[in-house]
Amino acid sequence: MATIIVTGAGGNLGKIVTSYFRSQGHRVIGIWSPGKRPSENSQTDVEADLRDENATASCIESIQKQNGKIDVLLALAGGFDAGSIEETSLEVVKRMIALNFDTSWNVVKPVLSQMKKQTSPGRIVLIGARPAYEPERAKSMVAYALSKSMITELAKVVNASAKPHDIVCSVVVPGTIDTPQNREFAGNADTTTWVTPLEICRSIEYLISSEGTKLREPILRLYGN
Repeated sequence: MATIIVTGAGGNLGKIVTSYFRSQGHRVIGIWSPGKRPSENSQTDVEADLRDENATASCIESIQKQNGKIDVLLALAGGFDAGSIEETSLEVVKRMIALNFDTSWNVVKPVLSQMKKQTSPGRIVLIGARPAYEPERAKSMVAYALSKSMITELAKVVNASAKPHDIVCSVVVPGTIDTPQNREFAGNADTTTWVTPLEICRSIEYLISSEGTKLREPILRLYGN
């Protein structure tokens, strides 16, 4: 049984991921953002503004003291905004960076520090985005793509730092995720190639499993098409 932290536990993907790994027998601590408390949550779940570096560090320290170790971090917190270069203000870019990069950086930093002190392997999974790799897609969601591109660079640096400690940072890059909100936004679009949250759960499960221990610096693209 692994001790797993899931950020963004109040979001569409976070709720499902948290529930899935609990059903597999793991000890899961969900962190939800202020105002996004899930309707069904465990007593171990906590609220924290991951955009706040000090608050996040305190949250992780508390989790570590209560559980003794942190085996896995699934950093799912984030946000989305659309817009071309002409339609995007610097303020929107900063907001996307705060939601997508800062929330990852602020939790990865203390978790990585803790994992380096442990004798057991550590696994960190970040959520990327297809537009961060494909400029044609990025041009209609510039701020989002830019902020998500920083996730890949963060993973590279984490892996370089963590290599001697058997800690691996992976990036899962889903295509369009099949959620109620995305279906509503897409209207009559073809959803058959969309990626389901369960498929993402199973992919993450492999990355953090004993079968996935030989993987190094993986970027897993779950595009569906």
